[in-house]
Amino acid sequence: MGFSGIAFDQISHMLFLGDSSNNAVKIYSKDLQSKDPEMNILLDNKVDTRTMMDMAYDQSSQSLFWTDNKKRAIFKMNINFFNTSNSPEIILYLINENPQGISIDLCHQRLYWANSNKAHPSISSSKLDGTDYTVVINKDLYRPVAVTVDHLSNKLYWIEYGEGIHFNIERSNLDGTSRELLINRKHQQPFNIAVDDNRIYWSDWVYKAVWSINKNVQGDKVPKIWKSFRNHNGEANPTSIITYNNIAEVECIVFESEPSLNRSVLSDDNEKYNVVMESNEEHYGSVITNAELCLNDGYFNNITNTCQCKLGFNGDLCEKSVCDNWCVHGECSILFNGKPDCKCHLTHQGLRCEEEICFNYCFNDGECTIHNNKPVCSCKYSQGPRCEEIDNVTQLCTILCTSPLYTTYEKCCTIWLTKPARKFSQVN
Repeated sequence: MGFSGIAFDQISHMLFLGDSSNNAVKIYSKDLQSKDPEMNILLDNKVDTRTMMDMAYDQSSQSLFWTDNKKRAIFKMNINFFNTSNSPEIILYLINENPQGISIDLCHQRLYWANSNKAHPSISSSKLDGTDYTVVINKDLYRPVAVTVDHLSNKLYWIEYGEGIHFNIERSNLDGTSRELLINRKHQQPFNIAVDDNRIYWSDWVYKAVWSINKNVQGDKVPKIWKSFRNHNGEANPTSIITYNNIAEVECIVFESEPSLNRSVLSDDNEKYNVVMESNEEHYGSVITNAELCLNDGYFNNITNTCQCKLGFNGDLCEKSVCDNWCVHGECSILFNGKPDCKCHLTHQGLRCEEEICFNYCFNDGECTIHNNKPVCSCKYSQGPRCEEIDNVTQLCTILCTSPLYTTYEKCCTIWLTKPARKFSQVN
């Protein structure tokens, strides 16, 4: 199995699981109050859910929702008290979007999802029937992948890939105002996000772990691994996350009215967070053609029903660039052969710009600086391009051989003279 979505019904204590790898069974349910280990099959191979990205459940309408990145659609399926389901239906065709993470505002009965299309990234929203489509945020986004509604604070949290190796976690009001950047870090591949009363959680495929940090990031600036799956299974990648008290212990009476989303708004802090509204007609419409599925100028093969990607891109939709998270300290471009190429910052070198130019370059405590893109050593008691030549061995021994590691001056200098010139800390 390869679960890509998880949802929970707080009334029946039913857990819903979306399986993106099983060709026979697609969606399961599991009664958490039952001792029976078996899972119930809600949806079999009637619908291809191999590109299901995330899942959410609304108890009031007894409906399960999920995003499909390849079909560029949001599905809805009604579930009754007998734990059976009706046929799923598409409530939104999102021609210009690649929907990924999804969440429900249970109090105002609205869907929110992360659109990871790098050409038109956004946090979008609609009512549960797919009407009243709204772009909540579409400025200063790179590739949002997950979103969640915090019912305690009436806030929206989302996580996105930044350029290169960075990722961000941000939050705002449900209408996109009062936007805050909470975390800007690197060297992770986040997939989903959740919150509870006090903390933020997200799954990460690089460390194969779930990370956590306090909502008040000023008092808790360094995230910690909350749960690691590295030792459980070498192929384990944590995907969706839910927190019980954010979906089951919701007091909707504290919210007086539904937030207004049908207007342009400005952040209190910066005008760059304008919310640009788009008409429903640009996102609704007939079913998109297969040729429109392939991104980055990929070609759709009608015989195999797959995308053939240009050099430098891969993925089911050609959505992944070989440059994603490749250059550690530099700018990435794609060569004619499809390989990534890094233009390193002045202080770094290597295939991925991962090496500091000055690291271990100067011997004998010489100090390294960069001049004209090359390392230059400033020597203390030695000479040579890398401070490798000792000026005065006797003076050097007098200075260095006072360490308690050596019982006599003669022993120290004997060791020093019989070793190649190098840092004293390496002679022992």
